[in-house]
Amino acid sequence: MEFKRPLGLVLTGGGALGSWQAGCLQGLLDGGLRPDRVLGYSSGALAGAGGFLGVMPELVRRWRRIDEGRILRFSPKFSPFSLFSGASLFESASAARDETAARRSASFDFTVVTVDLGRDEPAYHRFSPSGEWDGPLEHRLVASASIPVIFPPVEIGGCVFSDGGIPCGKPLSYASLEGCREVIVIEMVRPEERGRRYWNPLRRYEQQGREAALDQAERGIASLRALPDPPRVHRLRPSRILEFSMLDFKSAYCSPALDGGIADARRFLDSL
Repeated sequence: MEFKRPLGLVLTGGGALGSWQAGCLQGLLDGGLRPDRVLGYSSGALAGAGGFLGVMPELVRRWRRIDEGRILRFSPKFSPFSLFSGASLFESASAARDETAARRSASFDFTVVTVDLGRDEPAYHRFSPSGEWDGPLEHRLVASASIPVIFPPVEIGGCVFSDGGIPCGKPLSYASLEGCREVIVIEMVRPEERGRRYWNPLRRYEQQGREAALDQAERGIASLRALPDPPRVHRLRPSRILEFSMLDFKSAYCSPALDGGIADARRFLDSL
């Protein structure tokens, strides 16, 4: 396994499909991969934090026993409208609560992407072992994973932030990885999923989310290729479509998907 350095890693969003991504990241780390810079948004921000803070075993355990965490806790709010409490997201990001400990544990340059709802544009929050720290990290992670309508947005410093993977007024960019010689983009939606049609409104909503994930990854990769010295890009996806819903936070789906991610990471490393 030989990557040119610096090596970048992008962890995209996908709700419960993030279980596959967590397994994939664990498999890459187990295989000896050590990124220099990581960019994550939505569930990918939480996965990136697992590696950043050195708590991947805890992240994997949470996904395997996701039923115990009750991610979707019905608690509707009307302004802004959301269906479920954000408490479970704060629990998932609790390893970042102690900022002093988080700074000591930081192992690479980490960018968390949210959407600034007031400006209607992506916001890029940088965290580095060398000192840059656009905290509070815990709140940035929760905001990045706060799917609109599902979870409430997060207010930080008088501004309101939401899911970093949602489309907004400006395209998502991976340009914070400028200078990397190679970049691995871990996606959870396969290209052949685009264009599927459903009568069921819930399935249509799910399909819109999957196509948005594809679009965001394409925009991000385009931003890398537009750099003056673009990196070589590797796209790592599930070996087969993850057919369960992005909101199926259930161990029966997430644990097998996690194992599939580990296996796909091994296949990817073996193919290099």
